[in-house]
Amino acid sequence: MYNTFCVVSPKFAADLEQKWASLSSSIDKNARALEELRDILSPLVHKCSENVRKVSLPGIRDTVIHLKPTELQKELLKRVPENSGSFYEQNLMSLISVHPSLVANRKEFSDLESQLKERRCRLDPDIGVKMKFVIELIRLCGGWKERVIIFSQLLDPLNLIKETLNSLFSWTLG
Repeated sequence: MYNTFCVVSPKFAADLEQKWASLSSSIDKNARALEELRDILSPLVHKCSENVRKVSLPGIRDTVIHLKPTELQKELLKRVPENSGSFYEQNLMSLISVHPSLVANRKEFSDLESQLKERRCRLDPDIGVKMKFVIELIRLCGGWKERVIIFSQLLDPLNLIKETLNSLFSWTLG
């Protein structure tokens, strides 16, 4: 919850960092700690009854977006064994789907290593279909002054997104 507040209201989160840590770590031992956390959150969190939520809020919507891989991604995906039940092979497929440069140092792609390791290739979002989608989404949301939260099961794609945002927009961490 605290991490979400850091994104939504960085100033609020920074002002309360120490108190939040103290209260959240003592919830099991101190019944009042939970009440204090609720009091802290009350200006930022709107709580409504179950009836209001059923009548006026649209609920969660799932959207599936089908992205066609680039030619390079197709070529790399063909090299992943068809019996892709292992974590390693699923990990490879995920990395390739985000951006081909994420598998540049893998033995399965050693013949393409020099092409994949080129700095221009690594920071070019057009080479990876998911990376291109994320960058375009960020551009659109930036124009509307919206925030984007990106989740990933893997750290490598997040690090590449960070590098790419730094390269394209001169953004830095923090």
